[in-house]
Amino acid sequence: MKRFFTFLTLILMLTISLSACGELPANQPAPTETSPQDIAPATPEPEDPATAQPIVPVPGNADDILSQPIPLPVAVLVDTRDGLGLTLYDRTGLALGEWAITPPVPGSGHVASSIADGVDLAPLVFLGGSDEPGATFLKTSLDGNTRALFEIPQPAEPRGFVGVPGQPFIAFATIEPLSDGALIRSRLYAGNYENISLDAPALVLDSAESRIIIPVAIRMGFEKPDGVWYTLSWWGIGGDMFTMPFAGLYYLDLGTGTVSEFIGTDQTFSGLSVSQTLAAWTTSPNAALSVTNLKTGASITFPLLPDSDRGAGYGLISPSDGYVAWMEGKGWLYDGNLETTIRIGTTEGYLLGDYPVSLFAKPSGLGADILIKPVGWLNDEVLLVAAYSQATEDGSLVLLNANTGELSPFHEGFFAGFAYP
Repeated sequence: MKRFFTFLTLILMLTISLSACGELPANQPAPTETSPQDIAPATPEPEDPATAQPIVPVPGNADDILSQPIPLPVAVLVDTRDGLGLTLYDRTGLALGEWAITPPVPGSGHVASSIADGVDLAPLVFLGGSDEPGATFLKTSLDGNTRALFEIPQPAEPRGFVGVPGQPFIAFATIEPLSDGALIRSRLYAGNYENISLDAPALVLDSAESRIIIPVAIRMGFEKPDGVWYTLSWWGIGGDMFTMPFAGLYYLDLGTGTVSEFIGTDQTFSGLSVSQTLAAWTTSPNAALSVTNLKTGASITFPLLPDSDRGAGYGLISPSDGYVAWMEGKGWLYDGNLETTIRIGTTEGYLLGDYPVSLFAKPSGLGADILIKPVGWLNDEVLLVAAYSQATEDGSLVLLNANTGELSPFHEGFFAGFAYP
């Protein structure tokens, strides 16, 4: 039961707890020489690590909302647990290729280029470990060769990992308790994966309340990142959580270092659209899902199902911003009576359908004792849903058509990301 609790909370663009795995190559290459313009601007870390400057967000400005390109994924990255690596499947379930790596830290796989010329020419960037317990490295795998770019030294631990679809830009955070034990420090990094330096975080947050930074998405400018969207979570939190405790939505301008607040910490962040113009959120962890247009401020709210005593979460907005999928629940996982329902509506506020967990037993091939979670949209109609068997600890992916309500199997295994043309 505890193993799926991790699965439920760590899949897609919102990973909280990361564990180390993998192997470090015997000979680590020297750093690649790069020109300064290839590196995203960053706010230097304070000289005194005990006195990071407080972050004072300014109110989010509608003029700062710039719609991003909306690429559609053409393939799904799957960990089939066959011990051979991560496999890429096209939208029909046909295997396109494989990265022969030890499975990475959950949620950290990013295909850092187009796959139009084949998987062998597309680098996979991920967080992985070594033979040394607890060690974590940023790694890349290309054409069968894996190399470590740098180590994240203990006691720092990675949190969150996002990438620009089909491009070499990533963002992630690290967290560590400071020596006096009174503060938790988060460092946010962003840029080309080949150029990121742990000596130059884009943002540093010290929190006496154990709040930590979780990157959500990267906003692109002309050929390089302009900024990073992020939310806040809690360090060391546990228990029978149904949704992740994400508080607020913020935008960091990488050029100026300014942080803008679009959703306050008194609200629970759930999801950001691919266009970066819509955000899904709730007023509390047990509340109904709302969707807000960040440019106009217009919002809609979907009333909870009458028996959804655990509220709504995992909001996923479709590529064209037309649909939103989310999950509601009742009962408790630890008590063995958790029941979940995936719901789909339009961003104009119309409900399209409810899909209780029982409907996924057959198409997942896992039987009745399963848990489910929406993980992403393959296009504007088809939602990808992850299922997990509590009895066998097997995983499976299911396709849900938002227009027809049809459920169909995609592939066995665990969702690890998307690839783009």
